[in-house]
Amino acid sequence: MLKPHTRTSRFTRLFGALSLIALLSLMISACESEPQGPPPPPPDFEFPIDIQVTGPGDAPIGAAAIELDGQIVGFTDADGIFKATLVEKPGTEVSLKVIAPEGFRVAENGELVDQLRVTETIGGQLSSLPLTLNSKVISLRHTYMGWVQANCDDRIKEGACDNLPVHLNGEEVARTDDRGVAQFAFEGIPGRTAEVTLRTPAFEPGVEGSPFFEPARPSYELALGYDETIFRIQQDFTDPTVKKAPRRTTRRRTTTRRTTKKKTAPKEEEGGNHIINLW
Repeated sequence: MLKPHTRTSRFTRLFGALSLIALLSLMISACESEPQGPPPPPPDFEFPIDIQVTGPGDAPIGAAAIELDGQIVGFTDADGIFKATLVEKPGTEVSLKVIAPEGFRVAENGELVDQLRVTETIGGQLSSLPLTLNSKVISLRHTYMGWVQANCDDRIKEGACDNLPVHLNGEEVARTDDRGVAQFAFEGIPGRTAEVTLRTPAFEPGVEGSPFFEPARPSYELALGYDETIFRIQQDFTDPTVKKAPRRTTRRRTTTRRTTKKKTAPKEEEGGNHIINLW
């Protein structure tokens, strides 16, 4: 026989256990019925960027601009290399582009459009795949020749046209010889221009022997093309401060030629047959 107290205690414990099981079932069913949220975004990875730019003969090309998604992020160094690290999520699409420096044009592998990828290593770790681009450029430059002839007239002292500096785009490239001639070669881009200047000495008033060049330091603009590769420049100089020596003239002696009158034979006295002798 059981004591009422004892029977009452057992019943209470049984009822509590059943209630707990029912509550857990309701919670589980409620969780299963609620919609699941989006999965967490993947973590950021470091993606190495490795770009190399070479020209004719595999020579490294420096100062080539690198664009990432339309924005310039750097330039290649003297070895033609650009390295950087991009921190981004896998699956993101990126665009890399090489912009050749002045005087060059991209010929091969100038642009890369790809998605960022990761790979699983042997140990189960995820590793990012690098972005590599080996770009080739070609030169647009042509070789040109310049020939300068400087002529000084008799108003400028002798030898004034010797050793005149010839500047190309502001830099000295040659000097005239004792004939006033200078020759030089230079590289240029067709469609552009180049400026040649003859650097005549500055006039110093009051200094004996200081010539006054006219025109002073003349400049010439050369239109660079594909066909004409030799430019000839001839410039005459004078010194307007010096009076030109008068030209020596020689007076020619003029002689007048006398005209001789024709002699006529004297008339014979009239008589007889009245004949006039003309001899």
